[in-house]
Amino acid sequence: MAKIKLSALAIYPLKSAKAINLTHSQVSEMGLEHDRRFIISDMQGQFITGRTQPKISTIKIEISAQGMMLSAPRMPPIAFIFKELQQDYTDVTVWGTAIQGQRCGDDMNRWLTKFLGVDCQLLYFGEKSFRQVANVDKQVGFADGYPLLLISQASLDELNRSTTRAIDMRQFRTNLVVTGCAPFAEDTWKRIKIGDAEFELVKACERCIFTTLSPGQTRFSDDKEPLKTLNLFRKDNDGRINFGQNLISHNTAEIKLGDRIEVLEYHQPKFYADHRPKQKSVVSASKAIVKHPAVQQAKTLWGKGETRQLCCVAVMDETPDTKTFRFRVEPAALLNYKPGQFITLNLKIGQDLVMRNYTLSSSPSRPDLLAITVKRVPDGKASNWLNDNLTVGSRLGASSPRGAFHAFTATTQKLLLLSAGSGITPMLSMARYYADTECDKDIVFFYSAKTAADLIALDELQLLTRQHTNMRLILTLTAESTHSDWSGLRGRIDQQMLADVVRDISDRSAYVCGPEAFMTTMATALTALNVPADQQFQESFGDHKHSDTPGKPVNILLESWDTSFVGDNKTTLLEQAEKNGVNIPYNCRAGYCGACRVTLESGEVRVLADHALTDDGKKAKQILACSCIPQTDVVISA
Repeated sequence: MAKIKLSALAIYPLKSAKAINLTHSQVSEMGLEHDRRFIISDMQGQFITGRTQPKISTIKIEISAQGMMLSAPRMPPIAFIFKELQQDYTDVTVWGTAIQGQRCGDDMNRWLTKFLGVDCQLLYFGEKSFRQVANVDKQVGFADGYPLLLISQASLDELNRSTTRAIDMRQFRTNLVVTGCAPFAEDTWKRIKIGDAEFELVKACERCIFTTLSPGQTRFSDDKEPLKTLNLFRKDNDGRINFGQNLISHNTAEIKLGDRIEVLEYHQPKFYADHRPKQKSVVSASKAIVKHPAVQQAKTLWGKGETRQLCCVAVMDETPDTKTFRFRVEPAALLNYKPGQFITLNLKIGQDLVMRNYTLSSSPSRPDLLAITVKRVPDGKASNWLNDNLTVGSRLGASSPRGAFHAFTATTQKLLLLSAGSGITPMLSMARYYADTECDKDIVFFYSAKTAADLIALDELQLLTRQHTNMRLILTLTAESTHSDWSGLRGRIDQQMLADVVRDISDRSAYVCGPEAFMTTMATALTALNVPADQQFQESFGDHKHSDTPGKPVNILLESWDTSFVGDNKTTLLEQAEKNGVNIPYNCRAGYCGACRVTLESGEVRVLADHALTDDGKKAKQILACSCIPQTDVVISA
């Protein structure tokens, strides 16, 4: 029989920050030495964790007997010495329990405030701090509820058999990892011994959205893994998603890597219904080989309004302030959009859920990948965030392509594609489509930019026009320049310029995209040049496609909490409630556990997830505060 051993050992001195991996540790009633002894709270004493501030997970800790050092991306390291702990304490609330936390000093508070972008303070579980484990005469520090967490490697391996991508053990922030047992054997353990230390396994660990944060990332994964898969086979009768076991220690001893785990007592484990799809197998070399779901995926139609995940596979610099991002759709989908349409991206920027529409610059004639081309704009929350943060491997959610502005609305054989600045994106999609399909339409591609350096996809456009003689490219630069190497047109596109270069303009269907002033000028000019109204098609660049304007104000009445405030139609109900001092109960923050279930008495919301709701609950207008966004004035009750 295989020996069960301790294979990994970790502590998290600052709650939600990076782990410190150990080879040995002293364990006592409070758990492992130094584990979860520091916590961040707001200035009102409400604890702050990676569930709402995932950037905390990027803080690195180095600890010694004298103190610790913190470091974080783009921040200078800061040292803290234990003897500098202040003598005064203040209340910090952790899951509804008020605990006395020892203040750590203004320098540390300023450092954390600057890094997280919110006013906050660092507190220590000091000598005067006290917190009891629920229903047990034991102490616990700032951990969620219990001093220790244990998971077997076999359990993670079993989870990864059902996910489309590998999940890292670090996402579960466990203290103890064991090997040599069957998957979920730890569910059956009541008491164990590791070396000379004795433990009791007291409760399955409930999992939350923090598990969807991959190591080194600051955005929760859009595919909601591993919660999405755990929801299929690790959800108990109360709707809680469990993975791993919470422990308490019954004595003080040292444990170390390689220590044997001895099971002293067993108990009846919880029952979990397994709703995972049965995996097909194929026979090869006289043995069955189970095919992982990620090996092959049948492509299905990307349904209208359906959200899928986009995985970034390439990032290309187009100009100094513009990038093209190429994506693979997951699960694989049939991309049946029309050239010129847009998609809606669901972005998590800081604590805000931001939805932005971006025109696809890719063509449906190249069906395996989608692409958007994004230009920085002044104060552009989403556009600038994408340029600064999106890298190969990044994932985000997106709704299926849609929009009435597309190539197939043309009423004539001749086309005029008019664009200014980054309004070129739908025109790129159309030009690529027409070139790929060897279309016999007569196309004039007229593009305006400030300088030659601002011309997006210039090399490709020149190549397309060389290969396809029915497409003519005309360029003009609007910025004053002393350079003499530009041989093209200069000046803004106006009625006279259009008349000079497009002699048969009234015979063409004209597609127009660019800044609002450009759109207005082109509409007037086209009409004056006798282009019929049914041959003019406009897409307002800066409206729904790249708008970074604040959300529409909506009135939110939290009836059961006797609170009302003016919110917006872009942020989840839970986040808006928290910002206004109302703490709606929550756990997973991902739509799986149902802890934040409330009732929509009136108004409309956009539902992001409703996994935890029954059909009867939905009929009763139950919603999940963490996974819905008000669209109108709403009244909410508990």
